[in-house]
Amino acid sequence: MGRWFWVFAFAWGWSSSVALAGNEDEVLVGDVAAVTGGAVTATVMDGSSLYYNPAGLMGGSDNTLNVSANAYGYRRYRVPGFLQADNGEQGENTFSEIIVVPSALAYTRTINDRVRIGVGVFQTRVQNFDLRASLTIPQADARTVDWEFALEASTTVYQGALGIGWQPTDRFRFGATLGVYYESLSASFLFSGGVSDDEFRSDSFVTSVSVASITTIGMRASVGMQWDAHENFVVGLSVQSPVVALATDFVTTDVIHDSGDGTTLPLYATGDGSDLSSEFGLYIPARIRLGVAIRGDWGWVSLDGDYVHALTTADLGVDRNAIWNLRAGAFVNVSPLLSIGGGLFTDRGTGEEAADFTAGSAHFYGGTIGARLGNVRRLDQSEDARRLLFRTTIALRYAYGDGTVGGILVASEPPVTGEGRLTARPRPLTAHEVALHLGSSLQF
Repeated sequence: MGRWFWVFAFAWGWSSSVALAGNEDEVLVGDVAAVTGGAVTATVMDGSSLYYNPAGLMGGSDNTLNVSANAYGYRRYRVPGFLQADNGEQGENTFSEIIVVPSALAYTRTINDRVRIGVGVFQTRVQNFDLRASLTIPQADARTVDWEFALEASTTVYQGALGIGWQPTDRFRFGATLGVYYESLSASFLFSGGVSDDEFRSDSFVTSVSVASITTIGMRASVGMQWDAHENFVVGLSVQSPVVALATDFVTTDVIHDSGDGTTLPLYATGDGSDLSSEFGLYIPARIRLGVAIRGDWGWVSLDGDYVHALTTADLGVDRNAIWNLRAGAFVNVSPLLSIGGGLFTDRGTGEEAADFTAGSAHFYGGTIGARLGNVRRLDQSEDARRLLFRTTIALRYAYGDGTVGGILVASEPPVTGEGRLTARPRPLTAHEVALHLGSSLQF
């Protein structure tokens, strides 16, 4: 039993940090994307084009500086029966996370009428949740079987990109980027179960504690195109290459204490692990975006779709199913300095099977609404630029998530240890997410 549970503890500590990862649009990068639900493949023309479609670098003629942030985000998850005993007793578990995300910092600059360049850093994923569950089961001899579970996990992904845009004709715009991918995951969990009397004496118990972190650095490239097929009709296409992992650093500390089941000796074991690997491998699959938009002086309406292929890389622990997503958005110019918009989006997960403890995924569906307000400052004719245009963007986002997660089925009577006394079982997961986006930009 000891060997089996040691492997279980290690796997649990690792899978916990990626339990709900895999959604591609947890953070909508850039101001206009935050307003329109990310439906910008054919219309993007600010610094966020480095992420969505590098051809959008040629969408404007001014130098721009974009700074945006999801100043506040709140997610609430509900998992009924996450911790359940084999006699049917269970608790209803809810847990929340509050996030602050500096989602984008980008600068674009005009070289000439046909070429523009840009550089940007984007935070494209963030998770920070605290899950706690407990279960107490009275026994006939006045003792109790008590189970406790606590998990704290965080995930942060940054992507940096250096890009160039080129417009060979009035109707075609092309772009390319070369980027760096940085992901940091950390998780700590405690799992404990035991039989005790009113003086806290026990002859059957198990406790596992694990702290793990992993850092991955990789690179990816992207290319894009925007085509003005008609005066008021635009087609956009972009392709992001897979992320190629260049280095991975994994560190873990584990402790296990198991009283045994009466037929085996008690177990107490500790372990520290560290592995710095520089082996190449595909870590994140490629992504293809296709968008169309009807555009005029009044603004635009757009429809986007994208596809992410399946990917399995055993050495890096990657096992992802294919994903598709759809988005629709509108951005309307109320006046030269005021625009409003909204969008609908899907943010579907990898569809990972909830066969392991805490593993799983969720599909999110939601909408956005927001406004962008401009403020012009005229400059003296002696300055290089004739005016400065300041813009402030405020957007709200709501999403509902539905999926499954690997819950825990535990023993309801002594002994609490032994083969088959702990098993994983899929449990339904629902989630609600609300986020406020604040952004600012400067054109000169």
